[in-house]
Amino acid sequence: MIVNDDLIAKNLLASDVVAGDTDLDGVLDVGESWTYNVTYEITQGDLDNRGLTDGVDDNILTNTVVVTSDEGIGGNARETVELEYSPGLTVSKTLTVGDGTVDEAGDVINYNIRIENTGNITLTEVTVVDPLFGGELVVTAADPGVDQDGLDPGEVWQFNRSVTVSQADLDDRTLGLDGIQDGTLTNTVTVEAATNLGTVVGTEASTDV
Repeated sequence: MIVNDDLIAKNLLASDVVAGDTDLDGVLDVGESWTYNVTYEITQGDLDNRGLTDGVDDNILTNTVVVTSDEGIGGNARETVELEYSPGLTVSKTLTVGDGTVDEAGDVINYNIRIENTGNITLTEVTVVDPLFGGELVVTAADPGVDQDGLDPGEVWQFNRSVTVSQADLDDRTLGLDGIQDGTLTNTVTVEAATNLGTVVGTEASTDV
């Protein structure tokens, strides 16, 4: 007798039987009912592919076991489990200034933008838009962790950028992009990403100096 489980991709053996082989002969005798315990660990691929193990991306993981025997008698059984999704994304933006104060032309403000996938599915088509640096950020060698193959759960991307304060920034007292003459540079970064569910997640973070 062959018992094949498609999720664990192997044939179960008589030695895998945990109950039912009363005479321990490895043969399914008349009246016997064997029980196998099988464990399957969900993979990131299962979630990202939306349960595609059965060829249908329906957010359901389908498991089929097929039994065959030398006598030509067999059967199959199927069980399903619904996959639950919780896409999430956070962004933070921090800054440092060389001497601690922006008070003269030539001062350099260093920014670190940190993005983390806090959900349970891979995020794709990630865009990071910061008007202070001309709009959508282009990945450079100064950006640790950015692999552009998708932002995996728990993965962190960081972007490091700098801006040099000009005399005009100081003179017009806007110091930036919000159009308010308050002597403060207010800057907001916006992040959006696509999910395999056909939805978009997004968030933003701001800094003042």
